[in-house]
Amino acid sequence: MPVYAAALNEQIPPILKENGIPGAIVLIRSPDKGDWSATFGVAGIGSDAPPSLHDHVRIASISKSMTATVILQLQQEGELAITDPISRYIPGVPDGDSITIQQLAEMRSGLYSYADDPGFAATLEKQPDTVWTPQQLLGIAFAHPQNFPPGRQYEYSNTNYVLLGLVIEKVTGTTAAAALKARIFDPLGLRNTMLPAAADAALPDPHPRGYMWGPNEASDGPLPQAQLEAALAGDLQPADHTNDNPSWAWTAGGVISRAEDVADFIEAMVAGPLLDDATRQWRLVNMKPTDLSDPGGASKLGFGTYGFGLEGAGPMYGHPGNIVGFSGLAAHDPKVGTTVVILTTVYLTPRGDSPQNALFAPILSQLYPDVAAQLPGLDSSRSTPPTSSTGPGR
Repeated sequence: MPVYAAALNEQIPPILKENGIPGAIVLIRSPDKGDWSATFGVAGIGSDAPPSLHDHVRIASISKSMTATVILQLQQEGELAITDPISRYIPGVPDGDSITIQQLAEMRSGLYSYADDPGFAATLEKQPDTVWTPQQLLGIAFAHPQNFPPGRQYEYSNTNYVLLGLVIEKVTGTTAAAALKARIFDPLGLRNTMLPAAADAALPDPHPRGYMWGPNEASDGPLPQAQLEAALAGDLQPADHTNDNPSWAWTAGGVISRAEDVADFIEAMVAGPLLDDATRQWRLVNMKPTDLSDPGGASKLGFGTYGFGLEGAGPMYGHPGNIVGFSGLAAHDPKVGTTVVILTTVYLTPRGDSPQNALFAPILSQLYPDVAAQLPGLDSSRSTPPTSSTGPGR
């Protein structure tokens, strides 16, 4: 067992307890420090069984990196250009002649995120088995004005990636699920990874239960103080959302996978065969700060991938994500070959924080002991700003 594993085995269980995280799966690949994977907590509240390394979970917005990779493959093949306006492929998009595919992928379109719509969140709460079509989701988004002119700033919006899913279908002539399977899952041998049909809300076996603190209508902020104290004391339990229908996330966050597959994908995306060398290098170099007022900021977003700043030890490239019931993060450092995958069984902590962040910090501290691990802006992975979000997915 790697030396760092002993420290993490001690550090992670109390982090789960302090943050109301029922279960977690951690996978680390490190050429110089050794590979290690482990599970923590329980597979379901009321059970003593731990999660399994083979568990299927919803990987939320890690899916976006997959969707964006297919778009870049299509550009390589001459089927589209990322500088094309979205109106060339999808009619009816507000300001569609000015919004490019690249701006969609880089979260700079200005389009309102349907996940922010209060009525949408209320429907998820009251009718979690609702089957959503991409057109319904876009209808919700387009009923709101744009938040800013295209390209002027950064704002995370699931609407962007639903549009990219429709572009994939338009260009390939097949479903987005089939395109992801043929272009990502099958070539990499990801036999436990899939984008399920819209009506399919079941997770394949084996799988843990997935939870959420508070209702969907609530903001992504902390629980009310009395509930927060009860949750952290173990006197209040989160609600089970394992089988909520995830069709609303689709190509923005609907993929199901497991830890080994996620690790294989993120390594292939950052350093492997999914893209030609020129495109892959462009993707890693073409990073813009999520906060345009801070050009030197460590948190940067490119074409469906984040750069996680680690002063003197990185960067790592990958994507975090949160969806009702689950959260996760996948990152790879091509400089030293380190890969980190974190999968948890809760959407947010009772304090309204992303659970994967609580685990990522000590992991980085162990893997990069000579570096002060930094996590600036990881919450920019949310579908909406954390101070104002009502949306249930990031």
